[in-house]
Amino acid sequence: MKKAELNSYKFLFQWLLIALIAGLVGSITIRVFLTFYDYCTEFLLSLNQVPVFVWPAAGAAITGLVIYRLEPRAKGEGLPSYIVGLRESGGRLSVSETFFKFFAAAFTLGTFGNGGYLGPAGRVSAGIMSAIRRVIPEKLIFAEHTILFPICGLAAAFGSLVHSPIGAGIFAVEIVQKSSMRYRQLFPAILASTVSVYFSKLLGFEAVFTINAAAEAFDLKLAGLLLLVSVGAGLIGRGFTTLYGVISKLFHRDVKQYSMGVALRAVIGSLLAFFIVYLVNPVMIGTSAGIFSALLNGGDSLIYGNMDHRIPIFLVILLLILLKALANSFTVGSGMSAGFAGPAMLIGLLTGAAFAAVFGIDAGSAESFALLAAGFAGVFSSTMNTPIAVAVLTVELFGLYYSMPAAVAAIIGFQVNRHHTLYDMVFEEEDEF
Repeated sequence: MKKAELNSYKFLFQWLLIALIAGLVGSITIRVFLTFYDYCTEFLLSLNQVPVFVWPAAGAAITGLVIYRLEPRAKGEGLPSYIVGLRESGGRLSVSETFFKFFAAAFTLGTFGNGGYLGPAGRVSAGIMSAIRRVIPEKLIFAEHTILFPICGLAAAFGSLVHSPIGAGIFAVEIVQKSSMRYRQLFPAILASTVSVYFSKLLGFEAVFTINAAAEAFDLKLAGLLLLVSVGAGLIGRGFTTLYGVISKLFHRDVKQYSMGVALRAVIGSLLAFFIVYLVNPVMIGTSAGIFSALLNGGDSLIYGNMDHRIPIFLVILLLILLKALANSFTVGSGMSAGFAGPAMLIGLLTGAAFAAVFGIDAGSAESFALLAAGFAGVFSSTMNTPIAVAVLTVELFGLYYSMPAAVAAIIGFQVNRHHTLYDMVFEEEDEF
């Protein structure tokens, strides 16, 4: 057997081993996060005598005064440090940051902080895999495979979160280096996310949301409207990134001028994020899971919240888009640990729903799901700049009938905002301050 052929088999064996470990780590990490979130929020809501707004303030105070004092790098969304760790450190992520990131995210999300799971939970999963690599003797793993451990950790966490075996794997690589993706990173990442989805299903771990789209072809007369939705979603994604940049810089500017402490900044950001959505629609606090359900399964009353039902539904949805972007920006911009991906997905679905309402398309029809798919793919691709992963992810979630809106919107969203991602804003913020 030739040496090159033997190395190929060694590569394959190590990929499978890393993917197997990552699949287990990612699925368990996500389950721990979801279990903690469910238990914590249910317990806090059961304390009826305590006003709900107390909890995000308390979570921010604990996070700022204790966690960030012990490990300042645990601040923020999570994926930026993953990207930097892969680009600059060859995949060696800080163990201390990983440990404290878990608790920072737990206190943020568990006390109704506004954001998603993927950024912080994915960073924790990637960090655990990086730590596992450290304890494996160097001679047993190819040196170039060190970077695969955190990549597979993120891929597995994302796969377990939404049960997307292929899109999640591509995302973990594309988010780092979209212009030069390599098979040697893509293949293990896809294997890891696939294994993670298998473990999740085997152990009865459900996805955070499921899309039961109509299994039928939509009317091709909708093609022009799909293009309009795709462009609109790309612009909304760009608006989201710009809004985050402005809000984050305002918080940092306040720190410089008024010496506002980290904890105080976090408390103010958390309270602003809480009240701007709670007063309009209480379902929008935290991860806004109820709004996801209302959009995908029907439920206008949940979408209206405290608003007058005589207001046209498309205006209500547009307001929710703005409020979600603001709340997520206040939360992460003030230093709290919550993800961008969940809010970007929700804003995308809301975008598609707004267009469906304007053009009188019946909810639950194939045409309405086509617009939801286009909005989802357009905003997510625009904010993350991962068009290939998003196109595949959208098809996996919506089904093959929606491959055209998935691909078209992902590409257009990427082109509209290709130089202004949410993570680029984070890097600019860190460089400036």
